[in-house]
Amino acid sequence: MKTLTKYLMTLIGILVVSISLFLAIFLKYNHFYEFLLIGLILILYPLTAKLFSKKNYLILYFLLFFIGGLLGDLIFGVLLGKVWFYNYSSTIEYILVYFLIYPLGGLVMIQSFLFFIRNKELKKDRMIDNRILLFLSILSLILCLFFIASKIIYNTPYSGFWLVGLFWIFISIYPNYLSEKKKGISYIRILLSNPKIIIVATIVSTYINAFLHEYPNLYANQWVYQNLIFPEVVFLGIPIVVLIGWLALSLFPVSLYYLVRGIR
Repeated sequence: MKTLTKYLMTLIGILVVSISLFLAIFLKYNHFYEFLLIGLILILYPLTAKLFSKKNYLILYFLLFFIGGLLGDLIFGVLLGKVWFYNYSSTIEYILVYFLIYPLGGLVMIQSFLFFIRNKELKKDRMIDNRILLFLSILSLILCLFFIASKIIYNTPYSGFWLVGLFWIFISIYPNYLSEKKKGISYIRILLSNPKIIIVATIVSTYINAFLHEYPNLYANQWVYQNLIFPEVVFLGIPIVVLIGWLALSLFPVSLYYLVRGIR
C-alpha cells in the first residue's frame, strides 16, 4: 500500500472517529457506533494489512457475523440471556448490528491486538496439552446449557447473565483447540510462549477499545445492559462486569484470527 494512501486512510479514519464521538456525546445519536467502527477500521487497516489475506477477511467476516453476532449477541445476549438490548425500532437497524457491527467490531479487536505485536519477535515453543482446551470448552458449554435450563424452567436470578458469559468463554476457548489440532499454533500457545508481550498487548488493545466504545454509549444509549450482577459497581460509569466481559470480546476474535491465519 502506497504511503500517500495510508496517510489518507488514516486521516479519514480519524475524522470519522471524531464525528462518531461528536454524534454520541453531543447529539446522543444511537447509531454513532457504526461510524466509530468504520473510522477505526480505516485507521488500523494500513497498519496491519500485511498480516491478512483477502480470504482471511472473508472467513473472519462470516465467523464474526455468525458466531459472535447471531449466536453470541442475538440468541444468547438478547433473546435467551436478556443481558442487553438495543434502542432500535426497525429491522434495518438490527441488520446493521449483525452484518456490520459484529464483523467490523471483531476485526477492530484483531487489528488492535496485532498492532501492538506486529514488530515483536514471538516464540511459539510452549507445548499445550490440547485435551485441556477441549475439556474447558466442553465444561463451559455444559455449564452454559445448565443455565439455559435453569432460566427456562426455574427463571433463576442472573441465570441469563451466567449463560451468556459461559457461551462467550466457550467461543473464546474452542477456536484455540481447533487451531492447535489443525495447525499446532493458537493464541493461547503464543500467550504461554510470550506471556509479557501478549498479556500487555491483550490488556492494552482490549481496554483502549472498551473505553472508546462503551464511554460514548453512556450518552447515546445505542445498547443498554440489564440483569447484570453487581450493576452498581462501575468505573467511569461503565459496569465492572461489562469491562471484564470485554476480555472475551477480544479473545474470541483474536483466537479466530490464529485459526484462519495463513489461509490464502
